Amino acid sequence: MDTFAELADFELDPSAIRRLARDFCVHHQVVLLGGIPEDPRTPVTLGMLHPEQAKARLMVGRRLQRPVKSVRLNAYEIGSAISYGFDGPQTGI
Repeated sequence: MDTFAELADFELDPSAIRRLARDFCVHHQVVLLGGIPEDPRTPVTLGMLHPEQAKARLMVGRRLQRPVKSVRLNAYEIGSAISYGFDGPQTGI
């Protein structure tokens, strides 16, 4: 079951985010949140714009060979997390 969350509720781990291709994340509007637990039985957390659409969640589970827990994020938060993972933190002047 998916729940609504805020990006600020999660630690962002660029190496975990990059376990999925950027194009996949953008196309499916998903991003891995937190780290990848050592125990393969422990679920990873996937931020999704549409968690009710199981296709991306199933694809991530197959790719990472572990269960996936989904949480709902908005499009801005997903885009911000993807950018953080692939481009690094954004700093302003």
